[in-house]
Amino acid sequence: MGGSTATMVIAGAAGFGAALTRNTGIVVAVALAAEAIQQRTEGERSLLPGLAAAAGAGLGTLSVLAFWAAKAGDWLAPIHQQANWERAFSWPWTTVVDGTRAAFRYLGDSNGSYWLIDWLIVVRSWPPPWSCCSGTAGRTGRTCGERC
Repeated sequence: MGGSTATMVIAGAAGFGAALTRNTGIVVAVALAAEAIQQRTEGERSLLPGLAAAAGAGLGTLSVLAFWAAKAGDWLAPIHQQANWERAFSWPWTTVVDGTRAAFRYLGDSNGSYWLIDWLIVVRSWPPPWSCCSGTAGRTGRTCGERC
């Protein structure tokens, strides 16, 4: 992540906001804490700003769970509702094929364009950002944030 303490404040605020959008936002807190520990071990910065950013994301998740506890009487209401989504395990390549079929199957339908837009966004993001980098510069010589 690098940067100043202000960068970590921004990361904490962004993590708080991200955690407010999903009940599984706690993953953002774990990622920020891991980044803080990584930077501390590399001697780049103090551990406190990074852990404060992680705490911000954790507070976002706690806020969402508290909202559902007050609203529905169940801290985990969103997670319990997901049981009705009929999700099933599938391999990543199967998901890509099924998503491609769905993106083009409903082109004339009033809501079919949303699936195509989702598909176009995913296709535009490939290859995944981690496929061209190891460490700071990957096999292409680019930093991990750049497209391959």
